[in-house]
Order: sequence, then structure tokens, then C-alpha cells
Amino acid sequence: MKIEIDNKTWYRSDDIRKLVRKAIAEEGLRGRDYLVQVRYARGGDIGGYGWYHQRKIKMCIPKHESQWHPVRGSNPTPFEFTPARIKKFSQVVIHEFDHNRGLKHADMVSWSGIEVSWSDGLTIRRKEEVKRTSADRVAAREAAARKKVEEYEKKIKRNQNLLKKWKGKVAYYDRKNRAAAQKE
Repeated sequence: MKIEIDNKTWYRSDDIRKLVRKAIAEEGLRGRDYLVQVRYARGGDIGGYGWYHQRKIKMCIPKHESQWHPVRGSNPTPFEFTPARIKKFSQVVIHEFDHNRGLKHADMVSWSGIEVSWSDGLTIRRKEEVKRTSADRVAAREAAARKKVEEYEKKIKRNQNLLKKWKGKVAYYDRKNRAAAQKE
């Protein structure tokens, strides 16, 4: 089974995939492909969307601990996944998968009533930030410049070949016209 994680947050996709794979196994869901989009919530807490009769869910995670916008110049505290939050995230994942099965809210228990003891011990970590040095930036710019040189050299070579082709056609018509002029 393929689980595509479309993650636009600073949390690790492999941790989210592990949790989703366990949720699918626990719920006994079948199917080939699942798409799980992970985005930042516009405000509030962990939430999600599940499309009816599809294999697609969207999970929303707060970016910072406070749902309110931080004061300019302040350094907001990033949202961290505690065991209680991982449990809530797991419950919402199961709830959204129930929507995929075609269930509506009237047909389900509340997300908070879903048993997810299987989520104990799972973690969702933040991606490690890669510190780029000035040497890394210079190397990247150099590689980009070399790639552009190669690209334009290919274009020049292609244009030279096209020019050669069309010059050959012009020479053909010149010979043809000369031969026609000599016959007259």
C-alpha cells in the first residue's frame, strides 16, 4: 500500500507516515493508495478534513503554541507534539478515515471517543534545520551557473545544427535554380 504524505510543515513526514500506516492497519482499511496532506492550521487546534468515498485526508496542525498571532518582534514557541497531542492527532486521523468510508458525523462517535491505544510510544519530531554556510551558498550558485552554461551550450549546438540544415536547403534551391537557368 502506498501512502503519499504531502507535508508542508516542519514535522517529519516519516513519523507522520508511520502513524498513518498504523491507523490504517488498526482500522482495517483496504485500498492501494492514500493521500495525506499535512498543513498548518489557520488558527485553533489539531483538525482535519476527510473526503467522502475517497482515499484522501487533510490534517491541520498549529504552527505555534498560541493560536493568536505573536506580537511583532517576539519569538513564538513552536507547537510540539506531546503524547496527549499525538493521541488527539491519531483520533482525528481515524475520524477523517471514517469520512473516507462514507460515514457522516451522525453515524460516528465523536473523535474524542475513538480508542487509539496503538498510538502510545509514537513520536512526531520536527525536521532538523540545515544550517547553510556561505561556502554552501557559493557552491550552490556555482553549480547553478555551470548548469546554465551547459544549457546554453546545448541551445547553441542545436541552433548551429538547425542553421546547417537550412543552409543545406538553401544550397539545394540555389543548385536547382542554376540548373533550371542553364537549361533555358
